Amino acid sequence: MGHCVSRGPLRVALACALSLVTVPAWSATPSPTVTPPARAGANLEPAKDAIRRHEYARAVDLLRPLADGGDAEAAYQLAQLLRGGQLDKGADVAGGCRYFELAAGRGHAKAAYALATLVRDRACTASARSADDWFAVAAAAGYAPVGARNEVPGTPVAPAAALRLAARDGNVAALAGALAAGAAIDDVDAAGRTALIEAADAGKAEAVAVLLERGARADVRDRTGNTPLLLAARRGDAASVAALLKAGAAVDGADPRGNTALLLAAASSHDRVVDELLARGANRDARNADGLTAFDLADRGGDAALAQRIGGGARTATIARTAVAPRDDVYSGWSALQVAVGRGDATALRAELAKGGDVDAPNPDGDAPLAIAARRKRAALVPVLLDAGARVDAASKDGMTPLGLAVQARDRATVDALLRGRANADAAQAGGARALHLAVEAGASELIEALLRARAMPDAVVGRGRRGLLMAAGRDDAASVRALRAGSARADLGDRRGRTALHYAADAGAERALALLPAAGLKIADQEGFTPLALAAARGAEPVVRRLLAEGAPKESATRSGNTPLALAAAGGHDTVVRALAQAGADIEARNALGNTPLLAAIVARQPRSVKALLELGASTRVRNTAGLNAVDLAKRSGLADVAALIDKR
Repeated sequence: MGHCVSRGPLRVALACALSLVTVPAWSATPSPTVTPPARAGANLEPAKDAIRRHEYARAVDLLRPLADGGDAEAAYQLAQLLRGGQLDKGADVAGGCRYFELAAGRGHAKAAYALATLVRDRACTASARSADDWFAVAAAAGYAPVGARNEVPGTPVAPAAALRLAARDGNVAALAGALAAGAAIDDVDAAGRTALIEAADAGKAEAVAVLLERGARADVRDRTGNTPLLLAARRGDAASVAALLKAGAAVDGADPRGNTALLLAAASSHDRVVDELLARGANRDARNADGLTAFDLADRGGDAALAQRIGGGARTATIARTAVAPRDDVYSGWSALQVAVGRGDATALRAELAKGGDVDAPNPDGDAPLAIAARRKRAALVPVLLDAGARVDAASKDGMTPLGLAVQARDRATVDALLRGRANADAAQAGGARALHLAVEAGASELIEALLRARAMPDAVVGRGRRGLLMAAGRDDAASVRALRAGSARADLGDRRGRTALHYAADAGAERALALLPAAGLKIADQEGFTPLALAAARGAEPVVRRLLAEGAPKESATRSGNTPLALAAAGGHDTVVRALAQAGADIEARNALGNTPLLAAIVARQPRSVKALLELGASTRVRNTAGLNAVDLAKRSGLADVAALIDKR
């Protein structure tokens, strides 16, 4: 690589500096090093025309070869389509992240900003650069939306942004610090979200209480129409709901679809929240845009007891006397047999079967009676339907079998009834998942055990090589990891990138899951050369790094770009991890493929804290990389005058 010399504006200088370090990226994805576009702008008009016509699949087919060929705008447009969910198969989050990074790496400002936001919010988890790095790239390229967090890495975070970050993390001490630093408590970001909205959305009840005590507006709305109360009710966070109502939040405020907090809580069977809202006078007859009440939603979800509490004696009695209740469109178009299953009425079901009712006929939503029973947790009706000849593995319109639906609902009784009826524990569900994957996603270790006893394959693959054990490890779900390991799930098997359960746990900072996985996998590297320690170091997960070091993880294992865990930690600005690795004996002068030591990597990545830590650890400032640049040269070219001055004094 030739010398990178820039005397121009900040955006050019930053792009130049970033081009001097290679960092790991997704498999088969160009390095996120910022470089000029490889080609002049391609003709995107055919793809844009397809988008205007809502022909999204065709647009993807047109954009992909242009993006893969290096066109940044094509990659940006493709990333938006993949993440937007307009395609028949739904959103491709990982694909969107990859193409955002490809575009950002070629200097596309909006892509860099989008990627920074997604990395910050942990929607894109495979980028080897931090959110701050990408925010800096976006800012240097001239993209800084009003209210956006676009500070240069290493400089203090704006108080308002710090307040929202602390709220989302539930860090009460940081909240107090941000307020003391002058943050306006109701300041909004580009999405119209305040700190209170962030705390409520993340289920951080203590942070919600602190913000309300400090005077945060309880009824603020973001740009999607959500209020803190609606978000807390949807999550089932009874403590936050109680605090918000006490602070004056409107109990019957609705979202753009007409859903009040009571409707949202009822739809997800959040009993405590429903009780709190009813005690505060919530309107139990409110209807959403689909004409459904809280009673309807609880009943549709199979929670008959909750529906009874919401509905009250008079309404429930009326519904019990009629085949389809007046003004109740939940059962519109359903047969009498289907209605009997939906309401859990075994007597009516047997009567309809005796009349010759079709046991496999689907309702307007595409659900046969057995699927209705599974969705609504009607376990007692399962053997009745199976004895009448219902097909146990018939898939609904959405691609789910009754067993898959019961697992999604975390309904052990219905799962057991279906398995006794010889349901296929390995039948494919929507998106190619198996029931076991759904159980892992639900965090239902007891269902995992039941499925494995029914001979579900413990290492079945879904999507890009994901296995149940990988998913559980990445969620730090110790109970599920334990159940899968007891069921013979193999810890040495990886996904398509070669990442094992240990990689997933290390990447997520999942300490409980790590403790249950064999240390033999510590030496396994993925396709990009990442070991579990490298991932933990790149993410700044200090407790995980220390645990892995104590278990003998290799300290000098380098990625394909030649970066050791210490170099990755330094480039990420994780000074405490830098010190931990150095104290464990990691080589502070190890060089990557471009000849950059951890100190040079920290300077290029504009991470002053890492630079300071490495200087205190005795890192050499005289080493030159393959471009002939030493620490002072890089500091000056990265615009870090203070760092350059600090190095000059040594």
